[in-house]
Amino acid sequence: MRPLAGIRITESQSVQREKCVEYVEMFANIIKLIHFTLNTRSSERFYIELGINSVPSTTVNSRYLTQGGQPPQDIRTGVVTGR
Repeated sequence: MRPLAGIRITESQSVQREKCVEYVEMFANIIKLIHFTLNTRSSERFYIELGINSVPSTTVNSRYLTQGGQPPQDIRTGVVTGR
């Protein structure tokens, strides 16, 4: 729809438009936060089902799990040897 020629936007309408844009941006941020929250909860459930119940825990390819602070070479050895 094309704007009508000769119609002017008043200062009040301009302020209302800016408020609308502000509310849309706030709503978009809320949606992003909800999406992040749902993804985080999904990840938490996934790793709890894998048996992770301590921090720090390291997983490799969602197949190997090392719980507690382990040196990198121990994690590598466990992945390579399957232990």
